[in-house]
Amino acid sequence: MKDFLPYLSSYSAETQKAMQIRIASLGTDYKPRTEHLNKEGSAVFFNDLIFEESPYLLQHAHNPVNWMAWSPQAFALAKKQNKPIFLSIGYATCHWCHVMEHESFENKEIAQFINQHFIAIKVDRERRTAIDAYYMTGVQMMTGHGGWPMSNFITPEGKPFFGGTYYNPSQFTTLLKRVDEVWKSQEADLRKQAVQMDSAITKYLSKSEKTREINDEIYTKVNTQLTSMHDELQGGFSSAPKFPQEPWLLYLLAQDKTETNPALTFTLDEMQQGGIYDQIGGGFHRYSVDNQWLVPHFEKMLYNQSQLGEVYTRAALQFNNPSYQRTAQATFDYVLNEMVSKDGVFYSAGDADSQGQEGLFFTWTIDELHQNLTTNEFDWLQKIYHFNKNGNFEHRNIFELEEPLQQIAIKQKTSYTALVERLDAINAKLYAVRKKRIHPLIDNKAITSWNAQMIYSLVLSSHLLKQPHYLRAAIKSMDFILANHRNDKGHLVRNSLNGKASNINAELEDYAWMITAAIELYDVTSNDKWLKYAKELTQQTAELFEDKDKGGFFDNIPEKGIPNTTRIKKSEDGATVSSNGQMLIALARLVRRTGNLTIDELFTNALAAFSHKIMTQPVSHTSMLRAKDIYDNGEKGDTVYTANGKVKINSSKQGDSLIVNFTIAKGWHINSNQATIKSLIPLRIFSTTNLNFDYPQAKTTRLDFSQEDLSTFEDTVKVKAPIPDGMKFPQKLNIKLQACSDKICLAPSNITLCIY
Repeated sequence: MKDFLPYLSSYSAETQKAMQIRIASLGTDYKPRTEHLNKEGSAVFFNDLIFEESPYLLQHAHNPVNWMAWSPQAFALAKKQNKPIFLSIGYATCHWCHVMEHESFENKEIAQFINQHFIAIKVDRERRTAIDAYYMTGVQMMTGHGGWPMSNFITPEGKPFFGGTYYNPSQFTTLLKRVDEVWKSQEADLRKQAVQMDSAITKYLSKSEKTREINDEIYTKVNTQLTSMHDELQGGFSSAPKFPQEPWLLYLLAQDKTETNPALTFTLDEMQQGGIYDQIGGGFHRYSVDNQWLVPHFEKMLYNQSQLGEVYTRAALQFNNPSYQRTAQATFDYVLNEMVSKDGVFYSAGDADSQGQEGLFFTWTIDELHQNLTTNEFDWLQKIYHFNKNGNFEHRNIFELEEPLQQIAIKQKTSYTALVERLDAINAKLYAVRKKRIHPLIDNKAITSWNAQMIYSLVLSSHLLKQPHYLRAAIKSMDFILANHRNDKGHLVRNSLNGKASNINAELEDYAWMITAAIELYDVTSNDKWLKYAKELTQQTAELFEDKDKGGFFDNIPEKGIPNTTRIKKSEDGATVSSNGQMLIALARLVRRTGNLTIDELFTNALAAFSHKIMTQPVSHTSMLRAKDIYDNGEKGDTVYTANGKVKINSSKQGDSLIVNFTIAKGWHINSNQATIKSLIPLRIFSTTNLNFDYPQAKTTRLDFSQEDLSTFEDTVKVKAPIPDGMKFPQKLNIKLQACSDKICLAPSNITLCIY
């Protein structure tokens, strides 16, 4: 019988040399992830994945399965040999992907059968999210559920005829043999089935509806629905498994409504007290397998850290809660300690497993705690985290708080600050011990969108939490992305690994988040280059992704030599904000800062394209509702823009005074608080606490459109008010103003400004 296994010796001398050069380039720390090693400890098997810039694909580069990457060459070979394709999709820190790899892809008999009868393609879902979304839709249609690893059987043209997720070796062997048998005996029927499935996926993903008016009542509907979904006993918005649902948390923060705030704050409290939050090292695991947020799936994804870092930052100021600020900073500090390269780019994820055991790195036995803590430290910490000899997870302890730290401080008759100082000192001691353990695998590829998301959150938090080193870290990452994540056309690429950029085109989410990051850098640094770059990138996004016929943006760019699977337009939020949702948020923010009519048109066309989905499935489209609110009413924060970007307003506290700063574009002015013409709107600042604002001396001006002298403010203006004794923060100000040039006056603006 012919041996179909990919030994190094089975390749040409030229390819063997290239593979050996590639191995050398991966460094002395590179260890083949396989049980098939020769006496010298080097890998027995090699496949094409050895040349890929993806930790997930490199994990499979020494399987006896003759994997190929998603490429024109793979599909050309399938067509030439008329073989079906086995398409496996997963990611580097996926627990069940590791299980299927060990059980089936490392099994020589199974690999032999795959290699003989199929073309095997392996895809990293984090590098090719549009491909993942297409085939996942098919799997969900065929089986009613989805997940990773995703196992698809597709035609040489890329159309799926059968799919599922994880299979144990027995199930998988039976399935492989059955597919091979049917392909050989009923190929025409399978091809017909694949065409029908492709048509169903295409119809679902490209479904277009008539435009509908998005009225403000939809916000009340979403608020009511989210409140009804809220778990009043343990927080969150579902039963186990419980995900943080960051898009909903961000929506509720933006709404800031009395009726929804209790659900929001209770969920934030429960999460930061639970095991889903890494009490020792900071940062959040991906989700909780139970209702209590105690036992997490121990993966740590970069996008969770950036989103929840933003959530807790905003909540810290919105609710004046120091424990939220502590959680936000610990989350960002975890990333800066554990998930960043020397070049400043952020890694994608940390695995759940170490030494073949899930959660081992993050959990503790009583003996380990006794060995590393003094008796006083042990006894005191046990009152905080309530660990015990039997443990709460696999005879080990996951640390959790049973109540907020503020409540614990009251019970211990100490201040919150004193309690946290003592707790942080002991946590740091245990963190140092933990660092000496064998670490879970880090997926060290740098994804453009996930980096941009973290850049955005760090820049935002550098300002709101007064942490300037976050800004420095963000700019370092942004500089690397701009220098290394662009191809020879100047377009973004999806990712890099060890400083080397991939040849995979960036997707819509990469562009949307890079625009968002650039806008935030502009807001915080006041450097016009970032606003210029945001506008340039927006133009590029329109050229590459806009659906000129139906509005909205496609998620991906077609690839030459690859089967023409559907160009999808994701609108529903999931674990992260949808790509089109984030693009709409970025466009709305740009319109507020520039007044650019082309950008305005991009926004309104895209919003109209998704209006039917927004109105019929509003809870799935909360990012788009946030975008509409920003477009209509502006952002609610301590920095806002109005009058088509001609006026920037921010707030601050200086000593015992509140300051409202107005920065007005050259050639423009706002009417002063003493407008001399009745038809013009004077500057007014209103507060619910009746603050006494002191307006500066106005300038007297006569313009072309008026025969009377005008009282105006130009350039920069500071309006002050003394802070009354006992005033609590945050405070909201309502500001009304009208901006004019020497030829026109814009419509009056009503703005909400926060003072933290």
